[in-house]
Amino acid sequence: MSNHQLIGIILFATGLVPFAIGGLVFLRYSYETVNAELLPDPKWSWWDRKIGFKGVLAHPKSRWWCGIGFPICLAGFAVLIVSTISVGQIALFTAVFALFFGLRELIARRRR
Repeated sequence: MSNHQLIGIILFATGLVPFAIGGLVFLRYSYETVNAELLPDPKWSWWDRKIGFKGVLAHPKSRWWCGIGFPICLAGFAVLIVSTISVGQIALFTAVFALFFGLRELIARRRR
């Protein structure tokens, strides 16, 4: 394991702790968001109904925890990916995913 991978793991775990605390604070004060699937709001997207991520960042008591934890966790994940996988493979996988999801979106638009 290289030093960069160790730094990535430490950053990821360090960011995960405040994000989890913010999520638990949000769940404590917003119980009805957990039951969003039972009471669907037509204005919410699928992501908001399933995860409630928009509510986590909008809730005043959990905003700080999640706002600090998420970027640290994301930075650690990025460092871990870049130090583990070569840049050429990252570019190849990004191009394949972009092609796949672009074609998927194009096919979905034609069917409507």
